[in-house]
Amino acid sequence: MTVKLPDFSCRTSLASSPFACVCFSLFFQERNIFNRIFGGFLMRKAYELGWANACSYGGCRPNLVAVDDILFQKPVEIGSLLLLSSQVCYTQGKYIQVRVHSEVFDPLTRQHNTTNVFHYTFISDRDVPSIIPKTYGESMLYLDGKRHFNQTVEP
Repeated sequence: MTVKLPDFSCRTSLASSPFACVCFSLFFQERNIFNRIFGGFLMRKAYELGWANACSYGGCRPNLVAVDDILFQKPVEIGSLLLLSSQVCYTQGKYIQVRVHSEVFDPLTRQHNTTNVFHYTFISDRDVPSIIPKTYGESMLYLDGKRHFNQTVEP
């Protein structure tokens, strides 16, 4: 397992900067009673990647504040290649909103299929740099992150 964590020593606060990605080959040990990959395994791996990204971006070990609703859009088959990508999409004060995108890659057809999108809210010990979107896509991720943040932290 390889996790790519960027260097944030320069504190450039672009939405494209705080990004981490990991790839897994899924085996039968993580199966459920339907011979598919257990959802709890997917949630744990997504949380670990999101936490590592928030830790890297915030400069200290964050604490989990909230997990948004999780909807399993598609089942993940045994033997699949699971790609997880994590991005800090919104920050406010000490809070870090992380989006983890989960997709399955089929090497035969070379297609990617989204299986889940996880949203985690973390709190840091200190204030974190603000996110400044530069493109339309980054702006959409920023607004989506802000919406999830407002739903979970500020009732």
